[in-house]
Amino acid sequence: MILNLEPFMIRTIEAGIVLSFPVSILSFFVVTKKISFAAVSISHVTFGGVAIAIFIGGYLLPITMLFSILASLLMAFLFRMKIAKDSSIGIVFSSVMAFSIILISISKGYQTDITSYLFGNILMLTNSDIRMIVIVSAVVLIVVYKNFWKFMLSTFSEPIADINGVSVKKTDYLFFALLGLIVSVGVKMIGIILLSSLLILPASIGLNLSGRYRPVIVISFLSAIGSMITGIYLSWQLNLPTGASIASIAAVLFFITLPFKRR
Repeated sequence: MILNLEPFMIRTIEAGIVLSFPVSILSFFVVTKKISFAAVSISHVTFGGVAIAIFIGGYLLPITMLFSILASLLMAFLFRMKIAKDSSIGIVFSSVMAFSIILISISKGYQTDITSYLFGNILMLTNSDIRMIVIVSAVVLIVVYKNFWKFMLSTFSEPIADINGVSVKKTDYLFFALLGLIVSVGVKMIGIILLSSLLILPASIGLNLSGRYRPVIVISFLSAIGSMITGIYLSWQLNLPTGASIASIAAVLFFITLPFKRR
């Protein structure tokens, strides 16, 4: 049955597999840094980039990428200014959403299906979108690989990071920029509202099954890729929203593994 998939579906599944690599590794740091709500906010503020693109009538992906990165860096800046994390998240989220709604309301004659950006729609994916997912995923993976131990030290022990010459400030800015970048390219496939689930659930599943970082990252990747493939396939076969299908599979995996979590 799966061999009878349309060519664009095969390309979409391949893009989902590629996206699973950076999403799963970023998920590990999002959960261990305890910034899950920040990840939720970053995925939502991507709507600001979509609103700007609709307002000016084009350049959706580059504008969304730039806006997501800038919004993520703003949140990291507020964190570093010692503003409470929940307040920082609320400030960025509420400001951007208000700005986005105003832009959408004054945009005349746009034909864009906003719902598709909110919940994901594989029918919207173009070949250029898929190529961009591959390119951005590769860039994020390379940057994470080169800075992995900096991320680890800044996550688990800032004093030790300082002793080893790691700038926690610069590392945080870099990490938030990567979050904004990967969120911006996953919007069409998974949707603004549900993309955050893949920045939280994969690593949470891994932590249900292991307390060591290597197994957690591996399990995070396997759960992300399983959710991607199954969710995309079900959304096509059953005519369901793509993002909701992917997020639902990840949620099911989380609750299945929850009884195995160490107390």
